[in-house]
Amino acid sequence: MITLALKYRPRLLSDLVGQEASVRALTNALRRAHAAGGAIHHQAFLFAGVRGTGKTSTARILARALNCNEGPTAEPCGVCDACVAAEQPDQNMDIVEIDAASRSSVEDARALREQVQTRPAFCRYRIYIIDEVHMLSRSAFDALLKILEEPPAHAVFVLATTELQDVPDTIKSRVQIFPFRLIPAPVIEGRLKWVCQEEHVTWDEGSLRLLAEAGQGSMRDALTTLDRVISAGDGHVGEDMVREQLGIVPAVRVQAVLEALLLGDAGVILDQCGALASLGADWISFWRELMLAFRDRMEADLRKGAAPHEILRWARMLQLLLQRERDLRDTSLPDVVVELALITASQLPHLAPLDALVKAGGSAAVAPRPPQAGPSLGSVPARPAIPAAHPGAASPRPPQPAAPAPTRPAAPPPSQPAVPPPSQSAVPAPPRPAAPSLPAPPPSALAADALPSALATDASPSALAADASPSALATDASPSALPADASPSVPRTAIAPSPAASPSAPPPPAPASPALDPAPAAAPPRPALAPLADPTHLEHLCRGVSEALKQAAGGLPRSLGALPHMATDLRFEGGTLHWFFPPNVRNTVQDLEQEQANPHLLEALRVLLPGLTGLRITFDADQLARPEDALRADPAFQRLLADTGGEIVEIRRDV
Repeated sequence: MITLALKYRPRLLSDLVGQEASVRALTNALRRAHAAGGAIHHQAFLFAGVRGTGKTSTARILARALNCNEGPTAEPCGVCDACVAAEQPDQNMDIVEIDAASRSSVEDARALREQVQTRPAFCRYRIYIIDEVHMLSRSAFDALLKILEEPPAHAVFVLATTELQDVPDTIKSRVQIFPFRLIPAPVIEGRLKWVCQEEHVTWDEGSLRLLAEAGQGSMRDALTTLDRVISAGDGHVGEDMVREQLGIVPAVRVQAVLEALLLGDAGVILDQCGALASLGADWISFWRELMLAFRDRMEADLRKGAAPHEILRWARMLQLLLQRERDLRDTSLPDVVVELALITASQLPHLAPLDALVKAGGSAAVAPRPPQAGPSLGSVPARPAIPAAHPGAASPRPPQPAAPAPTRPAAPPPSQPAVPPPSQSAVPAPPRPAAPSLPAPPPSALAADALPSALATDASPSALAADASPSALATDASPSALPADASPSVPRTAIAPSPAASPSAPPPPAPASPALDPAPAAAPPRPALAPLADPTHLEHLCRGVSEALKQAAGGLPRSLGALPHMATDLRFEGGTLHWFFPPNVRNTVQDLEQEQANPHLLEALRVLLPGLTGLRITFDADQLARPEDALRADPAFQRLLADTGGEIVEIRRDV
């Protein structure tokens, strides 16, 4: 029994579906070869595409077209010896099919290169079809470069691969590449209908569409699934049977979940997910069906002229659901991922039209404000006065054109600033130096209330009471802004002009209040480095070297400062600082080994140890010495490095 995929395999270029571009290019190439007397212009082809799109079938069709007695032609006769032999490549000496997955070594490539020199037995060309060519090794590709670039006149190479990115560029530049793209689902569905008609099989509306979509662009996969469904349905392709064979969730369940998602009903979503779990549904297949149904529903609403805010909500929901697809493939609890994603998407807020928001905002802007619960400005009770910022610094102010101010008690003398009551003196203002004496203000000078809304602009923050709000400061105080019925018992102070407006009397700088503006604590300075008095003292030497490494410039690793305390011994002898470490800290000391010739490190250490010329690192266990340590200790090897200007890059130990 032969499968449908092999029974209805294309025999001509015109039988290929979904690959019109490649078919047109190959047809024109065959016509040019026929016009040139049988000599094809190019002898190496590369067919690249996903599985089941017709790469190997096209290679066999090309072999028949080149070797046909009437060829090269795009429509071989199918009855000559070459065409009949092409139907069974395994029995044809002039059509050689090679599976690169099992013959990927360089020895196989060399054998093929020698075999190519053999002329065809009875056909015009010897065709070499190398399937899954990306599985060849790098050496095998290199061995084929010359033969692909300059093949013999009787040889034609057809390479096929599903992973074009794995084929070296040197191979791509020597062949003609024909892309085989995914076959659209409607094209696959039409082919399946034709096959069902040829097999005298009935089908339900929509069943073949499911098979075409399940093929995911592969005609072979769709035909293989159709063969299985025909066997299960006893000659009838029903939609329910297709869903059962493919593990697709029934459309009723998908639509129920979609409706609950759009209505935001989390309870129904949980019930439907529980029902799907009891059915043993494939969650990945269900997710795909739901996304397709969601897209179809969104497209239908968009074509009906949905509002922009509804379109935005659809897009947000679909984007959220698509982002969870990767989590669904990687998780061990797919049902939980599905429930969480659907509930989150269902609870997205319904957006309102923009014009409705604009109207609502406009009506809210013109609506009168409700009356405040507190008293108005005219009835605000007077608060205790705040001490004047600069006692005695008041200057004359020109008379205002407003109504004359009512008679008020005289302001306190400049030398005696108003003192707040005990309840308001929690944070006393620091004393200020006396300002130069100025002429007394004229009778038209205004007295300012101690209200927060009438404070002068030059009042220092340190002179404000603890409960004074900075947002209540006023830039000017006019007589009309002061309540007429203010209590005369409230102390008042005269308004002084801004210091910037009085250049003749600059106020002294106000000291910052420690309670209101605390100064940040300065970081303790590092101790200054100085030459060590006794470099032989191990503790002093370790502490000094550690501090020098921490303060060294040049972006050295910060871990160097801890290495002196990890060393078992540290000695400064003959201008060299000797480091002795235990063998278990080799990886930690790698930074010091890399930076031991750094001029910034040596310069920092010379401050402590004048006359320092270099560092030497030694590990205590000689039997555990590394190969690189032995090479560094070898004078002959060091001279070789100095003469050649080389360095140690990699060390390998042959066992």
